Amino acid sequence: MKNLPNYNDGDTMPAADFDTIPNELENVITTTGIALSGSDVFQIAKSIANMLAAGDFYADTGAANSYVLSAISLRKTPTAYVDGFRCRFRVGNTNTGSSTINVATLGVKSIKKSDGITDPSPGDLPAGEITELAFDANNNVFVLFSHKDQTAIFTTGDSKFTLKATADPDWIMYTADGTIGSATSSATIRANADCQDLFEFLWDTFSDSQCSVDTGRGGSAAADWAANKRIHVPIIYGRVLAAPDATYPAATTTGEINHALTPAENAAHNHGISPTESSVINAGALGSLTFGPGGYQDAELAILNSGSGTGHNNMQPTYFMNVMIKL
Repeated sequence: MKNLPNYNDGDTMPAADFDTIPNELENVITTTGIALSGSDVFQIAKSIANMLAAGDFYADTGAANSYVLSAISLRKTPTAYVDGFRCRFRVGNTNTGSSTINVATLGVKSIKKSDGITDPSPGDLPAGEITELAFDANNNVFVLFSHKDQTAIFTTGDSKFTLKATADPDWIMYTADGTIGSATSSATIRANADCQDLFEFLWDTFSDSQCSVDTGRGGSAAADWAANKRIHVPIIYGRVLAAPDATYPAATTTGEINHALTPAENAAHNHGISPTESSVINAGALGSLTFGPGGYQDAELAILNSGSGTGHNNMQPTYFMNVMIKL
């Protein structure tokens, strides 16, 4: 095809060259998913709107830390990386550290945080979330500038209160007492490969008295995970949360909802007697006494009991919420 600007007044344009013009326009329309229609004179405008709305959205076909993006459907992609080249995609696998990306086979580039230098932290590209990047030509990298471009808001072991009854993705609900483990561990809260980070965190951070391992701890967290053991998460349900100290380190529990006082915990106090002194002295009670040299020492008097021994409620005014822990 001859370039259109090279035609001069009076030149004849072959039919093949002329056809390329409507063909190009039709391709603009169809590559955004619009079916050609002779009755719609706004199809190009609509296709442009579609490109602006989703033209930079790609499908992730790569793996964790190595993301590969491809165009969706009939959409076309830029022919080269240029400064500001933007791409968005739904992450297929959460990153565990430094990562790369290859958009439309244009070449592998490192992913960095917004400074263009720092590697992403684990979880900065979370599975299932839409992540946005832009090409930084000065540093020859793609930089994160979505809400996940800094260290993840929550990391393994973090907890949060919620009124939800079901855990968010990558979270589990605390229960009164439960375990996590591998897919074949038969853990009661969650048995899945995504529990490994939390399993190893609990194993490495807390003693067996705080987070016990069913069947006993082995040589390492990794070894127990590989052996499909189960570890108990800290028990927090029905307890008020407090900052730890040397006496009560993190993940320990103490206290009781109801408490029955022991004799040592009672304040000093008096008990009544039966019969009372006045009833012993009056004439009507003399028949029940045996007199000795000192008067009515031999009278049988009973010390009266007080109290019931029932436990009292220790709980302050409390509002209860569910709690999640991050895998």
